[in-house]
Amino acid sequence: MVRHTVQQGEHLSALAEQYGFHGYAAIWEHPDNAELKQRRKNPHILAPGDEVTIPDRKAKVVDLATGASHRLEVRRSTLTLRLVILDGSRHPRSNESCAMTVEGTSRAVTTDDDGKVERAITATDRRASLELDDVEIPVDIGALDPVDRPSGWQARLINLGYLESPIDDEDDPDLRSAVEEFQCDYQVTLTGRCDAATQQKILEAHGV
Repeated sequence: MVRHTVQQGEHLSALAEQYGFHGYAAIWEHPDNAELKQRRKNPHILAPGDEVTIPDRKAKVVDLATGASHRLEVRRSTLTLRLVILDGSRHPRSNESCAMTVEGTSRAVTTDDDGKVERAITATDRRASLELDDVEIPVDIGALDPVDRPSGWQARLINLGYLESPIDDEDDPDLRSAVEEFQCDYQVTLTGRCDAATQQKILEAHGV
């Protein structure tokens, strides 16, 4: 077995592809990863520095009759990139025409009633973007950190429109103001600090 240290932008489906697995389940369900699974919950949101046990691959033996043709199918897990587009009041922008680009290939898409667009991606895709109203929004696939890290909850506040860019100083007035505004909107105890209750509500509001 191998102990893999997660780098920025890596997620379990990408690691499964890297180590020759058809899906991430064999890795995620391995007993040596039980603590990581409990801590991270989502196999596609890992943090740099997390350690993942990569088990040895097991060969699958299939008995087939000789003298005949056989068709074997290998099923691979699929991935979908989903984005939800909100307006300035954080209401869904429904039935909006836009373009989603993944690794240089662009496709026209339309948001649904909830403002959602989606597109199938591969485990190795890293770069995407959404073009709407002549504005191109970059998306780094796999780069979202867990919500219990400052980089994780701040990224979600940015996506939700409460913060313009990451701030290193947690005592910065702009950061405290953004947290307070979120807490007011979502009826979380007003502290100006992104405590565990606020992180959980951010996770719920963001969706992942």
